[in-house]
Amino acid sequence: MKNKTLINLSLFATLLLSYGVAKAQINFLPSDSILVIKNSDTLSLAWAGGINSGQISTIDLDLDGQEDIVIFDRSDKRVIPLLNIGGPNEIKYKYAPEYIQQFPASIGWMLLRDFDLDDKKDVFYSNSGGAISVQKNNSITNLTFSDYLINMKSDQHPGGDIGIYIPTSDIPSISDIDNDGDLDILTFGVLGYALEYHRNMSEETYGNNDTLDYVLKNNCWGHFLEIGTNTNSLKLYDTCNYNVPNAEGGGNFGGGNRHAGSTVTAFDNNGDSVADLMLGDVSFNNIVMALNGGTQPGQNSSLTYQDTTFPSYDTSVDLAIFPGTFLEDIDNDGIKDLLVTTNATNLAENTESVWFYKNTGTNSIPNFNFKKKALFQDQMIELGNESIPAIFDHNGDGLMDLIVSNYGYFNRDSVTYDCKLSLYLNIGTVSKPVFEFVTDDYQNIFSLNLGTWLYPTFGDLDGDGDMDMVLGNSEGYLHYFTNSGGAGNPAVFTLTSSRIKDDLAATIDVGQFSAPQLFDYDNDNDLDLIIGKVNGWIRYYENTGTTTAYTFKKITDSLGRVELHEAWDIFGATTGYNAPNFFRNGSTVELYCGTHSGGIYKFTGINPSNPRQTFIIDTVIRNGEIGRRSTPAVYDFKNDGKLDMIIGNTKGGLNFYTQQNGFLTVKKIEPKIDFKLYPNPANESIFVELDPTESQNNTIRIYSITGNLIQVEQAEIGITTISVNNYAKGVYFLTVSTDKGQKTKRFVVQ
Repeated sequence: MKNKTLINLSLFATLLLSYGVAKAQINFLPSDSILVIKNSDTLSLAWAGGINSGQISTIDLDLDGQEDIVIFDRSDKRVIPLLNIGGPNEIKYKYAPEYIQQFPASIGWMLLRDFDLDDKKDVFYSNSGGAISVQKNNSITNLTFSDYLINMKSDQHPGGDIGIYIPTSDIPSISDIDNDGDLDILTFGVLGYALEYHRNMSEETYGNNDTLDYVLKNNCWGHFLEIGTNTNSLKLYDTCNYNVPNAEGGGNFGGGNRHAGSTVTAFDNNGDSVADLMLGDVSFNNIVMALNGGTQPGQNSSLTYQDTTFPSYDTSVDLAIFPGTFLEDIDNDGIKDLLVTTNATNLAENTESVWFYKNTGTNSIPNFNFKKKALFQDQMIELGNESIPAIFDHNGDGLMDLIVSNYGYFNRDSVTYDCKLSLYLNIGTVSKPVFEFVTDDYQNIFSLNLGTWLYPTFGDLDGDGDMDMVLGNSEGYLHYFTNSGGAGNPAVFTLTSSRIKDDLAATIDVGQFSAPQLFDYDNDNDLDLIIGKVNGWIRYYENTGTTTAYTFKKITDSLGRVELHEAWDIFGATTGYNAPNFFRNGSTVELYCGTHSGGIYKFTGINPSNPRQTFIIDTVIRNGEIGRRSTPAVYDFKNDGKLDMIIGNTKGGLNFYTQQNGFLTVKKIEPKIDFKLYPNPANESIFVELDPTESQNNTIRIYSITGNLIQVEQAEIGITTISVNNYAKGVYFLTVSTDKGQKTKRFVVQ
């Protein structure tokens, strides 16, 4: 019966979404029209929703020839697309939520890599059961992907073709280990302490890179083990290969302690074209860099040196727990920088979890210089874990300000969460709001030790003309604060009751995660109490007192028969984390509910005289757009008759939505420049074919895999022939520059 409820709810949401597309009804769509200021700077990514455990890849989202960024956040399994609008040596990005829907759903990790050398990043991601799935990039006029592999397999002795298993907690390295132009895989095996090397045989078997054809070549690549319990240093020079046919080495495991939770990045740290490693571990705060002692790729060489405080020559990585590493060009200088993030989803850094190291060296001999701890996050509204917005006129100037609470900021010293309220003051106008950050400890609430997940709601409960405050919390109770500031003055809150009681003098307790709202539901000019519950239901208390002295009488535990049961906890209980927000839109009452899975459900057909009626689901903002644990606050900020919605989520940031016609779509564009490059791989010559409409002033530049300029040619209109007969075998990059811009493609000489 439980499963039936979940399936029906999901199906109904899908049908509603389809109906909305057909009828082109008014929807809530993301917007960045409201400015947010902090420390005198305008936040460029204010409404991007925050970052907790981000995994960073580059991809050309808008097909303009410039690499953009996609951050897959493991904490809520959602992508954050950022358009690159910066110039050379500049870090400048714009939040682009329209691209979210283009990406597949991953349950653990996501990396964007170009496996078929068409200069379009494909999507490698984690699927159920530890499987690797791949979607191919088919973009021509807009970003599109299609399923390529659901369960990537590898020829593994003795079982034959078996799915490559990667724990959803891990991040593998998907890179060219043997320098033959195709993408191999390094990942810790089932036991979790030695690296499996799955070699891509596409080039060797088919003479191209259009397929993914894997063979397990080594069960202990690099000849090392992760064996420590109190340290993540490596045991080097271990003869630990299983008996794999035609393996690159031989021997038996030397023993180790089984564990799960590792991140792997293969890269060249010393310019010898042999893969070195950066390793992160679930129990530790550091990155281990292990140097490969080999002189040529693909020779089964051993790791010979390790730096356990990498980069020891600069600021060492120290990210509390489970760091992951990513090499991407962030500042548009053509050189890949180092990004270090936490891969943990709990008890980990959540406000400064994207460390940026600028690469002042080269791609083959990098030199990583630490720059900041909160890349991108310092341009967002960022409150750590599980943000909760509320609308409230703090200073009595008639403009609605923004109060944002949270589950908490991670406190590394106590290994707990510190829950605080932030104030963003509206310094704009009635029709053009501007929010300015004032404090991250509003009214010094943190000092009262009221718990985590303090959920605010405001209303005049004592009839003195100013707004009082009620806070729910993770324990399910309610705390009441009276405002002594007076009408038209800044609020001054004092804790009056640490646990609000009902008309029977019983403590109001909804179990866990109380999400209260003060709202005159029955329209009798006093404020009633509505509380969202963790099980997905809504409890309703009628205020049977007066406008100056409340008395809350419980009416129902299932107001409107709203039952947003969307998940099950480890004990089998239903969870929905219902976050209700009633809004009186003229004479009509509407209800917007946030949920565990992130969808926003709108309910209409509300008759306050019948609290036991069943509300009507009208619209759904789908789950994948916002992120988990959505908490909506609804208001017409621009005074234009269109409702706006500020939404919190599990990543601790905020998204801003406004009512608009139409639907979230990716715009189709015509590429500014394109060309054909063939054959690929090549032996003696390559051919570069330009569109005849290009101008005469076109240049071709060829670079080595290490970024060195090798050859410059004037591009002919039509076909330009370039000899590569004297090129060493390997991967090269060819850039065509025209008056319209430039584009780079990769090719292989074999």
